[in-house]
Amino acid sequence: SAAPGPDRLERWHAKWASKQTRWHLQQEHPLLVRYRADLFGPQPRHDSPSPKATRSNVLFPLCGASVDLAALALRGYRVVGVEGVEAAVDALLETFGDEVEQA
Repeated sequence: SAAPGPDRLERWHAKWASKQTRWHLQQEHPLLVRYRADLFGPQPRHDSPSPKATRSNVLFPLCGASVDLAALALRGYRVVGVEGVEAAVDALLETFGDEVEQA
């Protein structure tokens, strides 16, 4: 029988290392733009008396270096990105490092 191939995380590491990131968009995903309010509710108001009560929390698994994280965060949503490939996190921090809180 054939030897098993690399696990998924190893394949993602290889794609990021070789810059094979054709899926990575340079702008917000069009479907996120179209359905943002349906998915997360109205855009939070920064001038409301209790802005925390109006903000939606967004979990972004396998986020890569997606500009969608920053786009949502800059609109007042609380965004948490989860990523298993360090190169993807490095790319995100390179672009939005001053605006990202790392845990």
